[in-house]
Amino acid sequence: MPLRAKILNPAMAGSASRSLSTSTPQIRELPGDEPNDVLFNSQYGVRTITLNRPKKLNSLNGSMARKIIPRLQEWEKSQLANVVVIKGEGRAFCAGGDVTALAQDNQKGAEGQQASKDYFGLEYQLDHQIATYSKPYVAFIDGITMGGGVGLSVHAPFRIATENTVFAMPETTIGFFPDVGASFFLPRMDGELGMYLALTSEQLKGVNVFYAGIATHYLHSTSLPSLEARLAELQFKDSATLQSRLQIINSTIEEFATGLPHDQPIAAPVGGQIRAAVDYVFQPANNFDDIITALEGLEQTQSDIEEIRSWAKRTRETILQRSPTSARVTLRQLREGGKWSIAETFRREHLIASKFMEHADFVEGVSSLLIRKPKTTPKWSPGSSAEVSEQDVDGFFDGTPGLELMGTGDYLDYPHAWVGLPREGEVEAYVSKKGGLTTDAVVTHFEEGNGGKQGTREKLEEILARKTIEGGDGSVTWKSDPDMVLRPTYDNTCLALTSQNTPDPFIVFARGKIYLTFTANTRIPLWEATSIFSFLNDSDSALVTKGPLFIPPPDTPWSERLWAPELHDLQGRWWVYFAAADPVLGNRSHRMYVLRGPLSSSSPRGDGSEDWTFVGPVKAMDPSQWAIDGTVFTLNGQLYLAYSGWPVGTSPADERTQALYLLPLSSPTMAVAGTTAVQISFPSEPWEKTGDVAIQEGPQWIVTPRLDSAGKPEWQGLLYSCSASWTPHYKMATLQYLGGDPMSPASWRKSRKPLLQSDVNGPGPHGPGHGMFLQERGETVVVFHATDHVGDGNQGRKARMQRVQWNKEGPWMGGWVGRETSSEKDWVSGVASDDSVTMIEEAQSLLGHSDMRP
Repeated sequence: MPLRAKILNPAMAGSASRSLSTSTPQIRELPGDEPNDVLFNSQYGVRTITLNRPKKLNSLNGSMARKIIPRLQEWEKSQLANVVVIKGEGRAFCAGGDVTALAQDNQKGAEGQQASKDYFGLEYQLDHQIATYSKPYVAFIDGITMGGGVGLSVHAPFRIATENTVFAMPETTIGFFPDVGASFFLPRMDGELGMYLALTSEQLKGVNVFYAGIATHYLHSTSLPSLEARLAELQFKDSATLQSRLQIINSTIEEFATGLPHDQPIAAPVGGQIRAAVDYVFQPANNFDDIITALEGLEQTQSDIEEIRSWAKRTRETILQRSPTSARVTLRQLREGGKWSIAETFRREHLIASKFMEHADFVEGVSSLLIRKPKTTPKWSPGSSAEVSEQDVDGFFDGTPGLELMGTGDYLDYPHAWVGLPREGEVEAYVSKKGGLTTDAVVTHFEEGNGGKQGTREKLEEILARKTIEGGDGSVTWKSDPDMVLRPTYDNTCLALTSQNTPDPFIVFARGKIYLTFTANTRIPLWEATSIFSFLNDSDSALVTKGPLFIPPPDTPWSERLWAPELHDLQGRWWVYFAAADPVLGNRSHRMYVLRGPLSSSSPRGDGSEDWTFVGPVKAMDPSQWAIDGTVFTLNGQLYLAYSGWPVGTSPADERTQALYLLPLSSPTMAVAGTTAVQISFPSEPWEKTGDVAIQEGPQWIVTPRLDSAGKPEWQGLLYSCSASWTPHYKMATLQYLGGDPMSPASWRKSRKPLLQSDVNGPGPHGPGHGMFLQERGETVVVFHATDHVGDGNQGRKARMQRVQWNKEGPWMGGWVGRETSSEKDWVSGVASDDSVTMIEEAQSLLGHSDMRP
């Protein structure tokens, strides 16, 4: 038995009548209403509504609503009326509301605007009546179904699409917003498809209306007359609940299913690469500007997949052509509408619609596109999204909704959602809960649950192909992060750089060689090779020269827990910065230390003429502050030390918090006199925390190679690691430098989400972190560590490398494609052998930013 949604009004749970308010508005026809714009018919137990304005594509007006509402009330009370069928005459079911008449009314001033507001109130009363109707209601959406036509159908338990169906919500095109309950049904569609349809007015056709969940069934149009006749023959027991009646009707409709069109697979934007891009661009974390930025990024970084690049360009241009006010209001509406009940939805939409009747954009949009001949480009007010403030948007939602509905029926999710195809949320819940399931096992489960409903296998297979990774045993793992679903546009295989434990890797190029240092706790190692790929054979002494660069004397305050050494060329000399601790005091004693090396004209290993010298702690740095992971960089001619530290004055109970600090240096070994370090960022985001641990560490200065028109970098800032390094939740993010005084926290902006993270439910590697960027063979790569151990992130932290792409917002990872290799040949070609497949992470944040090292 399908699961039922939570119902707020018990009367909706199965009685054959619904509770009507004692003050239910009485709706009657008015003088001047068209006589035959709606036709009614009775055949045995079926009551049929036919929308009869074919020359107007059955566009809905007040006259039609005033006929339908009382007739539905009458049939609801009748013991002879078993099923209601609604359909349209001609090539449209209903192409929307008669907005031309509304715009002309609005031009008459306040009185005309009030008439338009009253119309929307009437329309929403009808839509709510349908949404909470106590008898089976079947909509034949055989033809154009837009706007007001969607309100007459989409909230019903049965919506039958055909090869003729064309669905759209085009309201933002005319300076309005998606109404008729769109606040309810669009956010409850799979993924972010509803938001995309709302902001772009994109059309869905034929069987894809069914796959998208807008329709519950797909039949050929020639079957509809026979189906209507068959529904008329159905008889129900007087005691039958609404649920049992719906089940009988559902089975009856399925009898007429003759198969899905073979030449119409699940198409964009409902499935495939474009659908993945939809969920990525319109994900809930994105505001309006983020959506535009994400589309711009896909245009630039996805250039090798023409389908995505073209889609991103077209979508961005489309949204920017819409009324800026409509677009921003719609975004807010759908973000909030996911929490509204069905009754609250119509009341709130009436408030929003009333505000739009007073706004110039509605009249301008309708006049430009539907009244003026030839059509003109609307002149929106204001003309750009940047001119629409949050306060402007607030104005459409402020106030107390006052619409009186036809009844008290209410719910938080469609109680008849089980009638349609399985929703992605249901599939995710089942796959994630059970684990170890194959695609066939998942499909079989849902087919058994819905009696083998037509289209179940096709939709399930598309969802699982897009939203899961298949393991070697055939089992599927759900990709929990929306960014991970967008397929990469190049084969971004991850390369395991070393076979040995090499946490916190740091690499530099010098004098034709490459040098690697990393955390070794009791010493600072330095490996030398001729190529970064030589480290793949780190056991071959002919390829990799190993040796300690520095071993501290025992029992000194810097003799243990030597962490994250970095090798820098500053002022003509090599320097090493590292954190170390006292063997007695342990971790609490970690401070930053400096080694002075040979001249930078020499190898970092030295040429025998000069050894490495221990300088000591960074001078004039607060000796009381715990500090690790220091890095140095020059910005605006000033040398800085960035590091991770406990907040100054931290008590032992608060030592599970690390923030990022910045300190100006007068030399490689000394802070500028009279200055103190400034906390420029704090781990406040949920993804920077694991349990009660909140961490930012491992900062690295990063500069994009892309230059703006003035020849300056388009982006610069810090790459850093966050969350707990000993868990699979370790990840990397960015902190952008916005200009101004670097010592001011206001000069920095944290990325909204991580740049790179692993899937904790996958086979690994896990916990990518402590990264840096390099140029290798003309490509930008990120070098970082990750572990194969999901339980203990401190085990087996090996250096790894992955490609990075760039756009004007910084780096974009392009995505791990579920595989890792230890072969130079495989990595260079971008193709890993099957037995090297271990990684399951894919595309990460477009707004992550990055680092270039010379």
